[in-house]
Amino acid sequence: MDDYSDLYEPSPEELGLQSYCFVVAQLLSELHPNCRFFRITNMDKFDHVVIEKSGVYIDIRGKHTKEQLLNFDEWKGMELIETSIEEIMEYFMGFTEQVVFDIVKERLLEYIDNRRENYT
Repeated sequence: MDDYSDLYEPSPEELGLQSYCFVVAQLLSELHPNCRFFRITNMDKFDHVVIEKSGVYIDIRGKHTKEQLLNFDEWKGMELIETSIEEIMEYFMGFTEQVVFDIVKERLLEYIDNRRENYT
């Protein structure tokens, strides 16, 4: 039986930069009603997900311009494509167990709440 201990080993920032960026986007959208959602990609997949509010793009690392965001090594040469929270959740929840989502959400919520100035 899985005890999900592997979800407690990476830092919250690592979780938010890896497969759980969609949880970060969902949590940040609660801080920024009426935000827009974007995926960073070079194909049809979701390499990373961010929110945008008033021209500022926000992810687990904090606030960025479009240029700054697309200049991170892992996303160079990629583009931002607008999407919806529904598309994001459908994509990621297709391979994420609810219990995993709940554990990660709890960890990321605490992390974001303790650093709210980085996200607002």
